[in-house]
Amino acid sequence: DASGDYGKDESAKLSTLTTQLKTYQTAQAGLGGTQKNNAELVKAYENALPKVTALVTKKGDYDSKLAAEQKAKTALENANSSYPYVWEYDAAGKIKVRAKWQQNGALVGNVGLVKKRLAFSTGSAPAWMTGNQRSAYFVEVTLKPGSSTASRDLYGTITLTQSGTYKVSETLDAFMTVSYSNIGSNNNDIITKTPSVYSISNGGFTEDEQIFTFEADDNSTFTVDTSGADKALLGMNTNFDSTISGKYPSANFDFYNGNGGSFNRVGEWFIPAKQGNYLYQVNSDGTLSQAKNAEYDRNADGFLVKTRTLGRYVVSDQKLKLSSNDGGSSSSSSSNVIVVEPTPGGNYNPPTGAAL
Repeated sequence: DASGDYGKDESAKLSTLTTQLKTYQTAQAGLGGTQKNNAELVKAYENALPKVTALVTKKGDYDSKLAAEQKAKTALENANSSYPYVWEYDAAGKIKVRAKWQQNGALVGNVGLVKKRLAFSTGSAPAWMTGNQRSAYFVEVTLKPGSSTASRDLYGTITLTQSGTYKVSETLDAFMTVSYSNIGSNNNDIITKTPSVYSISNGGFTEDEQIFTFEADDNSTFTVDTSGADKALLGMNTNFDSTISGKYPSANFDFYNGNGGSFNRVGEWFIPAKQGNYLYQVNSDGTLSQAKNAEYDRNADGFLVKTRTLGRYVVSDQKLKLSSNDGGSSSSSSSNVIVVEPTPGGNYNPPTGAAL
């Protein structure tokens, strides 16, 4: 900070002495008045000159320091505005993350540091961004699987620490509302890929025979009596499970991964499949078993499963030899891409957490 090197008082002195110096210079040049007066002017001039010279030098040093300081501030502001994320491994790759929750911490499964590749709402990266900057570090809060339809607040602190050359010691206030999307009345017959809340209040659950289709596969349906129902958390995706597939490398699979949401009555889930295919249920521990209460409908070209729960099922083109340890886990639903606006200096708020 250069502000202390040259204050207002010194600036005023310089102005006064400079004015006096000009007066002395004018008087000396004119050599007006008596010899005594001229001698006094010369002496005053000689006394004033070094003071003015010293102050001018000091002011020059101050101006140089001020310009350098302003240049550094501008560079820092430009750096912060053009790229608000940390992407270098040396700067963040060894950060330790510790969370302390004050409210609803039981909802959290894990908190950690992840590196995500950035995508852009405009479709391409801005010109100012380098290739290495297209991936960045974020704090990711992973929630435990749940079936509650209630909205709950999660509050606490997240502390980041790292030793070494790039030291980090930062505590972040973390607050988020944990809830699932509510399905509007225009889409209440479509079960989404990610779990959503379906209820009477938004137009769903009013029919004695309601036919749901699935966003992940519109050839699959679920027919059920929803009259008198209140709320349910429903979702289904068709993400491929490479762990289960790896156990049977010669078989082809189609996965139907329900979120475990249940209706209050038994319904009928139609899962399309070719004749000669086999249907298996994926248990909670990842093992496979014969699908219960399921039969193949040749007229409809698919399996009909009587159930009140959206569980996990897999269609195989081969009969599988089941064992107690053939289980697998569904592929992670966490995306490796963060979508951001490319405008420099924006107030970024990634969907998986807070940017470092």
